[in-house]
Amino acid sequence: MVAASATHAVGVWVAGAELRAEVERAAAAAGVRLTRSETQESGSLASGAQPGLPPTDSEWGRCPIIVLDSAAAAACEGAGFPRRHAVLVVAAPGDADASLWQCAVRIGAEAVLELPDDGHALLAAFNRHAGFGASGDGGVITVVSGHGGAGASILATALALTADTSALLVDLDPSGPGLDLLLGIERDEGLRWPELRLRDGRVDPDALLRALPRRGSTTVLSSPPPSGAADGSCAAPRAGAVRSVLQSGHDGGMTVICDVSRQRSEATEAAVEMADLTVLVVAADVPACASAVRCSAWLRRHTEDVALVVRGPSPGGLRGGDVEAALGLPLLASMRPEPRLAKALERGGLTFARRSPLAGTARAVHRLHARRPQAGAA
Repeated sequence: MVAASATHAVGVWVAGAELRAEVERAAAAAGVRLTRSETQESGSLASGAQPGLPPTDSEWGRCPIIVLDSAAAAACEGAGFPRRHAVLVVAAPGDADASLWQCAVRIGAEAVLELPDDGHALLAAFNRHAGFGASGDGGVITVVSGHGGAGASILATALALTADTSALLVDLDPSGPGLDLLLGIERDEGLRWPELRLRDGRVDPDALLRALPRRGSTTVLSSPPPSGAADGSCAAPRAGAVRSVLQSGHDGGMTVICDVSRQRSEATEAAVEMADLTVLVVAADVPACASAVRCSAWLRRHTEDVALVVRGPSPGGLRGGDVEAALGLPLLASMRPEPRLAKALERGGLTFARRSPLAGTARAVHRLHARRPQAGAA
């Protein structure tokens, strides 16, 4: 989840005095502050950590950056926290053994660093993540199809077109038609994923927007159509590039909408872990539900903020509540079929009436997203 500026700090669960001092040194050099844990006594979190004490659920989701020692990392794994981005595990020289690395991978940590030798890497990580949520109050929504043809790309595009703020629509489904095509701007100038060269870290929001095609208040970073490559495929973007783009949109105060492939990769996992809300789209039939079970389980390993949209028609009379029960996810909306959409797409991009089922579902998603916990609310 993207944390907002009031909680722009490093959450540190490190008990050893020497390790704490190295973390404090890197934080000072990066210009980030150390936050006090809800589970610690008053005073600096870094100076009051207790061995093996994990973050609370809210801290795990709220802190932009989390640093753990080996005991805290094991406690996080034992608590069953979902994987998330911007987690670092630190250890004394020689203590980063195979078991610690395995634990770090299971909780989603991006690195295990031996301090002081890896102090430069810790500083680089602070600099890379420090801007996340610091300058904007945007949000991130990911949309995933539970099976082929569920309609996630259509819903993602509708969410971008109905956002109250300017929107950044990000295509993370290389096998799809390209979101610029759904917007009707596939011939417009601007960069697509293959032309975008990003290093891990912050990207200026204005520079990114100037480089991409747009329709009205919606800017799109699209994959090219499958025929654009010699072998008919398009390489998926790197996870670091995805994080940079989502960070940029958030920092620019935009609503970032990601059309995420159900094919698992580091890039799709990064998007889901950074999202405030993930929407799973499933058709109202038994085969679709069966296929969506695996996707649902995958999503819940990476986020707790998943809601369900069930799309009609229902040839066998399956209702939204039936799909909700089968997948164990909260039902956000049941969307009636909308046969006119196909014709609209063939005539220059997605359009829909304000009172259409698609528009109503998009508004329901935005309302739920608007109720997400805000920075500093706790």
